[in-house]
Amino acid sequence: MKVLMISGSPFLGGAEIAARRIAEGLHTIGCEVIFVTTCNQEMPNTHFTKIDYPYRGMKIQILKNLKYISYPASFTYNTRFAIKFFKRLLSELNPDVINVHNIKRAFWGPEIVGVCAEYAPTV
Repeated sequence: MKVLMISGSPFLGGAEIAARRIAEGLHTIGCEVIFVTTCNQEMPNTHFTKIDYPYRGMKIQILKNLKYISYPASFTYNTRFAIKFFKRLLSELNPDVINVHNIKRAFWGPEIVGVCAEYAPTV
């Protein structure tokens, strides 16, 4: 079974730590686990594939600055970028299950969950 874990960061806060523990547990029972995160740090001592959310550099800097001018606009635009990314990624990976954790830390709106649910059962 292929499980896609989506989380803002695998290191910060309780939701992210829970996501990482679930991913490790799923790997232990034989699942292929793919972890998507906005954090580009390595995840040492893990047995799953990690995919970094690709919107960095100038685009992410613009979104961060927009956050201080208009929080709702920044959230909306970042979610739109993320939806494009996830539609392409989900089509390529074809996961059996998707597990979503703390998308607010990644600055993604709840629409991400709806997009995921179009491709596989989503928790």
